[in-house]
Amino acid sequence: MGESNAVADKQEILEVLYRYSIVIDADELERLDSVFTPDAVWELKYGEGARVDGVDAIRDILTGFHEKLDATQHLVANAVIDVSGDEARSRSDVRVMLFSAAQPPGERRYEAGAVYTDNFQRTTAGWRMSKRCIDVRWTDGNSSLSS
Repeated sequence: MGESNAVADKQEILEVLYRYSIVIDADELERLDSVFTPDAVWELKYGEGARVDGVDAIRDILTGFHEKLDATQHLVANAVIDVSGDEARSRSDVRVMLFSAAQPPGERRYEAGAVYTDNFQRTTAGWRMSKRCIDVRWTDGNSSLSS
């Protein structure tokens, strides 16, 4: 694979990383097909943890997490992407902010810092995430907003 193809692949994968955040923060979970492969795995390493298989199950768990929130923001940084043919892996940092106006003042927000470890596959529709592992490193605020 030429250098220009590797650069283009990494750019497309980076856009998939960002698209995940945009889809969630815009409350457009029906667009998760543009992020994940149909059989993707989503895994959360925090508290009791969670693991679901398939884009529909991912959509369901994210809907459950976000239905009581008024706003979310996922900021992704420090992405390192390794491409090998039609597969790729990445590691990136994320800061997640959750907000609910229904909570009393002082309890309306929850923040977390985490590491995303992701696997990608090249598909006929472009690069898609086949596995996302979320390893939460720190939290602050009203933890009831995260469950």
